[in-house]
Amino acid sequence: MLTPAGAGRARRGIAVLLADDHEVILDGLRAVLARDDAITVVGAVHGVPELLDRIGRDQPDVVLVGASLLRVDDFRVARLLAGQRVVVATQDDSDELLVSAIAAGVSGYLPLGSPGEEFPRAIRAVAEGGAYLPAHVTKRVFESFQIIPLPDPSAPALLSLTEREGQVLRAIGQGRSNREIAREFEVSETTVKSHVSRVLAKLELRDRVQAALLAWRLGLVTAREAPEVVKPRGASA
Repeated sequence: MLTPAGAGRARRGIAVLLADDHEVILDGLRAVLARDDAITVVGAVHGVPELLDRIGRDQPDVVLVGASLLRVDDFRVARLLAGQRVVVATQDDSDELLVSAIAAGVSGYLPLGSPGEEFPRAIRAVAEGGAYLPAHVTKRVFESFQIIPLPDPSAPALLSLTEREGQVLRAIGQGRSNREIAREFEVSETTVKSHVSRVLAKLELRDRVQAALLAWRLGLVTAREAPEVVKPRGASA
């Protein structure tokens, strides 16, 4: 007897849970992601209670959620998803929403008007533990993201960085991966990861994205050097 393709397999590739309060948006996201064989949509929900319940049951790799759900109580919902890899899809491409989303700890941000191929690209980057911003909004992040106070150049935390740690901070700001940094400094990726961890700890930064933004605001990175896409945290390529 022939066995149907995929029988006995609960999911394939990257499991994605969709959430939005508009069915037409959910349909569009399903259609875009269906083109990528490495991604499986495991469900779609319309409200916050159902979203939280399905995350517990389905354990998706990534949650792709409409900004309208996250804006409830000033992105409190996003903070409830701490530890979950979240990509925001939004019709409102304002600076205020962009800053609020990143400040709330989401891993990716994508306007709904973005080219279709950007959505699988964002899902893959975030599923690998990274962060994703499309090229056309990256510069806005560096210019308008205000959650990180600009420290005094003589602040003890900055002065505590070694010369190599300062070089690593600048490289992060340029969007370089651990592999690229290791190649430049002729050290192992493990050594680079240790440097990155110490930089984050000393400067009390949440992740690689905040480190990149701080490097920009400190003037360690020029506009020409700013990455088109904020690279994944700890990515090896």
